[in-house]
Amino acid sequence: MPPKRKPSRIKWTESMINYLFECRTRAEETSRLNDTSNAERYGYMKIIKQLWDEKGYSSLGLTAQNL
Repeated sequence: MPPKRKPSRIKWTESMINYLFECRTRAEETSRLNDTSNAERYGYMKIIKQLWDEKGYSSLGLTAQNL
């Protein structure tokens, strides 16, 4: 079996960082708008991940926790 390759690090650009902060702000607003019954379904990190993927960064393979 060939040795496992170490995952390469992502070079974060300024635009990626700025968009991540925008996602965070939008997720905070969205999670505040949802009532407590929807809080689990629309968690803060899940919203950030969804916005991130919609922007076209899903190919980077980052999880919600890594963002």
